[in-house]
Amino acid sequence: MLGEYRVTAYKGLEVLWDPELDGGGQAFGQDFVPIVSQLFGHAARVYEPCAGCGFIGFSLLAHGLCSHLVLSDVNPRSVEVMRRTVERNNLADRVDVFLSDGLSQIPADLRFDLVVSNPPWYPSDNGSLIACDPGWAFHRAFYGGIAAYLAPGASLLFQENSGGGEHTVFLPMLAAGGLSAIQSLRYAADVHPANYFLWSKPLAARLIPGRLAPAEEIAFELTPAPARYELQFGQEYRGIIVNRLGRPVELLLTGEEQGVCLPVGQDSVAVLPTFTLPPGEHHVRDGHTGAAVMTILVREHGEEPSAGAVSDRPEASPT
Repeated sequence: MLGEYRVTAYKGLEVLWDPELDGGGQAFGQDFVPIVSQLFGHAARVYEPCAGCGFIGFSLLAHGLCSHLVLSDVNPRSVEVMRRTVERNNLADRVDVFLSDGLSQIPADLRFDLVVSNPPWYPSDNGSLIACDPGWAFHRAFYGGIAAYLAPGASLLFQENSGGGEHTVFLPMLAAGGLSAIQSLRYAADVHPANYFLWSKPLAARLIPGRLAPAEEIAFELTPAPARYELQFGQEYRGIIVNRLGRPVELLLTGEEQGVCLPVGQDSVAVLPTFTLPPGEHHVRDGHTGAAVMTILVREHGEEPSAGAVSDRPEASPT
């Protein structure tokens, strides 16, 4: 019966709840409303995992910050009360509720523009579904799989607590899932001073997170037998090109990088600007003759070097 639940209203949207299912969503969880409003504005489809009674998601919907809402929780009681809220407010066409341990039961075809959550804060295990994420199992699995559900430009905004884990704890988990931390934010209006928000996004293709390693020196040589060099993705390089072809060349890097052009005089040395290249095989040609003069293979981390190719070490010379 509806009478067994309490009711909290957000701009006319009545949220049913039980004190045993509230993990702080109707208190500090309401900090999401001004933060989402200022950081993102309106998001078409919002997802709240670990939703409890759905205070965060329902309040975002009530304040016009999303058009469609997806809620999930591993606790059947939480799912039941959220479904009753949907029924009470005639929101069946705007809100979906799933019984799901993390992403396990979330339909694979769903895409989200914003993911918000006040997940369990502590890596210990005292039996509480609300407070504890033993060994960070939920965080690892969620961050590891959520990228497949994100629409272009989507963000994640999680409310965490320093008593459970500083933001640095989650950075390797984000990276493992192809996500990058944008900011760790404290909200001055929050009466819980250990609370913070961790904002993250999926990385664009070929975007290198963080600072690159210091530029490494390398010497390329242009010889009658075109040399093949191997470099490492995510590393910056600088150095020289030595022309031993006996004629001037105009080096063109073909493929996606068309337009890169570097003239090198006969029997001369050209200084290279600092550069980095995306993974794959890059062919360098002479713009005067069209002949291939060099091949550069850029390896992903963990890829084994090819036999017979020149490494990316400064002392390397072509074979």
